[in-house]
Amino acid sequence: MPIRTATALALALCLYSLNAAAPEEKNAYYAGVRAFEWRHFERAEKEFAQFIANFPDSDLAPKAAAFRLRSRAHHLADQSNHSLAAAAFRRLRREFPNLHTIDKLLYIHDA
Repeated sequence: MPIRTATALALALCLYSLNAAAPEEKNAYYAGVRAFEWRHFERAEKEFAQFIANFPDSDLAPKAAAFRLRSRAHHLADQSNHSLAAAAFRRLRREFPNLHTIDKLLYIHDA
């Protein structure tokens, strides 16, 4: 499958996920996104963990899990805990090998 086709398919699935989500689900997810965007990584990790606990069957849960781990890795790096941060980034790449695609879809907002 060509990259453009795969990217378009992933984008369509993400848009479907966001449109299918209830407002409280979207709000909970974007609480983590906003914290991540503001580089409040400890808070973002908590927001994504709470999202996963409250909406474990959500289509957004895999992205929330990826960004929970990514937030943790950044938080550890900010605390100069480089060995644990490196381990978290390695785990992130191992568990979410397509993170570059997920990363692009993190910032898709409703129109």
